[in-house]
Amino acid sequence: MMWKARIDGGKLVQQGTHGTLDQLDRTANPGARNIWMVIGFYRRLALAINNKQINEDLVPVLFGDNFIWWYHHCFKNQLEPTGWESWDRMKYLKSWLARKAKPEDLRAWEIRAEKYLIKDKQNDQGLIP
Repeated sequence: MMWKARIDGGKLVQQGTHGTLDQLDRTANPGARNIWMVIGFYRRLALAINNKQINEDLVPVLFGDNFIWWYHHCFKNQLEPTGWESWDRMKYLKSWLARKAKPEDLRAWEIRAEKYLIKDKQNDQGLIP
């Protein structure tokens, strides 16, 4: 279920036509549910970390790469402007990962996320067939 939400929500995020997440909510787009499932998962993960209810050594390896992708492709530009509490949780999780992940892993995740952002922008501009 979560995997499908990540994939389907990610496709919607890559379309990039809905503005901020509060604007997406108002469109009644059925795909928005997938994005909110992903946000809900990462909110619970941040809460578990903050309350020492999870093995912190496993979190970067299990969730770091995907989280960084979502952070750069969705949370930073589409959730931050809303001012919602969910943004505070994503910011906390990003900061936590920056402290706890291996620097070389974090850098690799950031590079991959940026590479996809560049590809998405080129697609939007019609530069990639």
